Amino acid sequence: MFGTLITHFMIKYAFSEYAITRGQLLSITLIIVWFKLFKYCRVLETLGPFCVIVSSLPKDFVKIIMVYVILYIPMVCTFYHFYTGDYAEELINDEDFVPGKYGSFEETCFTVFLYTLVDDYGYDTLVKIGEHRSIYEGFTHCLIAYWVVVSAVLLLNIFIALMSDTFKRVYKQAQVVAQFERAAMIVSIENKLPDYWRKHYLIDISYNYAPACEIYDEDDVPDDDEVKFEKDVIEAHNTLRKITVHLKEKQDRAGDLMEFVREKIKIQNQLISAIIEKVEEIHASRSSMIEESPALPAPGDTTEQEEREPGSDT
Repeated sequence: MFGTLITHFMIKYAFSEYAITRGQLLSITLIIVWFKLFKYCRVLETLGPFCVIVSSLPKDFVKIIMVYVILYIPMVCTFYHFYTGDYAEELINDEDFVPGKYGSFEETCFTVFLYTLVDDYGYDTLVKIGEHRSIYEGFTHCLIAYWVVVSAVLLLNIFIALMSDTFKRVYKQAQVVAQFERAAMIVSIENKLPDYWRKHYLIDISYNYAPACEIYDEDDVPDDDEVKFEKDVIEAHNTLRKITVHLKEKQDRAGDLMEFVREKIKIQNQLISAIIEKVEEIHASRSSMIEESPALPAPGDTTEQEEREPGSDT
């Protein structure tokens, strides 16, 4: 608001001869000032989520606009190179020809942007210019089809999908967003207050709006309230007891499972020890049998012994 007033007085007294310029600048500042209302609408439960969505849209808009500019600039240069320039008089007198579509660089930029909105981009004008400058008609058709598909179909739908995703993500937490924005607004207003007023309001809230602290006396409690209070206490006690029993059962089950695992491990260790002892006994018995058995004679030694036996008898 202050920026609008300052701009108004500066233009009125410093640049009074520029009436049109003053009106244009005031219109721009008026639009900017009205955007300030979103800050105060964020605390409302109905408008708060929508204000958050609108404030988060520039992030998605910056993402898509970077891609759009990369594709938009070469298309503007292409249309400006082939379809902008001095037109013949017979072309200007043609009823289907609109020179304001591609007559200058600014008009070409705006007309190329209209492709994204699927607006009137002067198809007949492009065909007339192509015929007059001997441009292949298929080139014009391909150029138009390419830019319509890329800008109006792909980029525009991607931007709509980004906005839809933001809307779903924020709208699911509408109440939380509204409460959070309300708390942020209260804190910002509190921080802007002078120290004296801030202390005054804190003391006022603590004494007049805080929960009352009174001494509890059983005699002052009515019969109905006392019965209800006892029921609530008994119900809370029973619930706590059930929870305790349930936890104890889980602990007992866990203890039994651990004991079962320990017994299984013990039995496996005993079996392994018995198997090892048995293997050692078998190995020891085999070694003793090999040591006690006599050595077998070689085949040559047997023949020699048989030859010696008759001589010994003689």
